Amino acid sequence: MFSRKLGFVSLFLVASVIADTAAAQGKPNIVFMMADNLGYGDVGVYGGGELRGAPTPRIDSLAQEGLRLTQFLVEPGCTPSRAATMTGRYSIRSGLSLVIVPGTPNTLAAEEVTMAELMKTVGYDTAYYGKWHLGAESASLPHNQGFDEFYGIPNTTDETLYIPTSTENKAPLPDGFSVPSIIRGKAGGKVESVKPYNFETRRQIDVELADMSVDFIEQHADGDKPFFLFVAWTRPHYPNYTSPEFEGASRIGDYGDSLMELDHNTGRVLDAIEKHGL
Repeated sequence: MFSRKLGFVSLFLVASVIADTAAAQGKPNIVFMMADNLGYGDVGVYGGGELRGAPTPRIDSLAQEGLRLTQFLVEPGCTPSRAATMTGRYSIRSGLSLVIVPGTPNTLAAEEVTMAELMKTVGYDTAYYGKWHLGAESASLPHNQGFDEFYGIPNTTDETLYIPTSTENKAPLPDGFSVPSIIRGKAGGKVESVKPYNFETRRQIDVELADMSVDFIEQHADGDKPFFLFVAWTRPHYPNYTSPEFEGASRIGDYGDSLMELDHNTGRVLDAIEKHGL
């Protein structure tokens, strides 16, 4: 089980070695799921879950069936944790040791080598769905950093709190955009706006990410090429407006509801993997 709180350098190196050495026996498909602002003790397997009023059975089962890393270096905040994950290096080496804020040159540079770019060199189809927060410049977005396709939000999850009509947005927006948006892009193409990122679309975005992840897995289930799918959930980062199905689901309010929705959507991806015997 891996969360944003865990160290990813070892995982990155292991994934690279697997991709290089497994050719003779078939390359493994890789699904990488990352939560956003999930506390170590929030889920059941680490002492939370049902005891705290928000059960997480699917994440718990994933941890129990796999490998848990319990000693790690924490990268504080969204941008540094994602930079370290994506490059396999300490975030400060990419100039991304602090959360990206407007008016600074901080962004994921075009010359950085990402895990997706390494996967592409050994024949993987790649996709990134969810929160990025490594720079809104064109060269920094996922579809220009080794992913064949991208769908999600380029900046912070709480961008829904910003006034869309303001001329001074509180976070850098993708080139050519004036309001927070859910965007998409394909490798070699231009980024396009799908819809505004506001209170209502914030409620449903993780449902969309799960839908797209399941579709991606099903489309590649019988394919000849291995795939690398990165699912960057937006939960349980505030604002925790959940989909209607999970309003009031927990005993501890909005955060617990959001945590349970994260668990449910994680389970949907796991079910798709199981269904196709991957």
